[in-house]
Amino acid sequence: MLRGGMPGRFLTEDERTRLSRFPDELLEVDLAVHYRLTLDDLALIRRRRGDANRLGFALQLCTLRFLGFMPDDFTVPPASVAAFLARQLDVSPLALDEYAHREQTRSDHLTEAMQALGFRWPGLDDLAHLGAWLIEHALEHDRSMVLFQMAAEHLRSLKLVRPGVSVLERMVASARDQADSETHRRIAPVLTDELTASPRRVTRARRGAETDTSRLAANTGHVDDTRRDSRGASQARVRAQPRRSSLGSVSPEPRMRGRARAPDRVA
Repeated sequence: MLRGGMPGRFLTEDERTRLSRFPDELLEVDLAVHYRLTLDDLALIRRRRGDANRLGFALQLCTLRFLGFMPDDFTVPPASVAAFLARQLDVSPLALDEYAHREQTRSDHLTEAMQALGFRWPGLDDLAHLGAWLIEHALEHDRSMVLFQMAAEHLRSLKLVRPGVSVLERMVASARDQADSETHRRIAPVLTDELTASPRRVTRARRGAETDTSRLAANTGHVDDTRRDSRGASQARVRAQPRRSSLGSVSPEPRMRGRARAPDRVA
């Protein structure tokens, strides 16, 4: 069971929502790079009638080029995005409120934006190739979120509109499972006999190790007994030898007394 609570899912609900929307915050450099209208962009936009259509089409054109998909909250972009585009078109950002109610117009504009940018919806063959691409990269990266982001960027580079979050999430989870199986298949031939041994062989090896340990302990005990016997015999020989008096313990008195009792020789 994956983090998302169901097999094949790893995203939390908050993460799914975030990945389906505009980024929470866009820096000035992001606006300048991704939402700056070119002369070709302006030529396409000016074919639309009315401020709402022009601003809405400009938003779809730039967002598809930037994100590679159309966010669920497309008609409620960050205020900085709406204001940046509106200034370039000399219209009010509030024109998007009217555009939000024109569902058919929004759909037609998305198709036209895709054609202008060279984007298309992924087909079955595209998804099959994406699955194989994910498996190869899952062999190198084990973080699902990293794989998800890499796949989204890969699709954008191919000018394929990113499928829904749940679809791509399941593809990433499946690729990780298949990568795990492929990793096991690749390393199985080089595993050592110890790792692939049957339980019976492992038991025999364990018993052999225990026997060797017992023999070592027995040999060690025999050596200790021999050493103790040797020390005991040495001590017994020492006790059996007669004690020798040291020179310091011999009294000189008998010789002195003998000389004292000897008669003096008469001169």
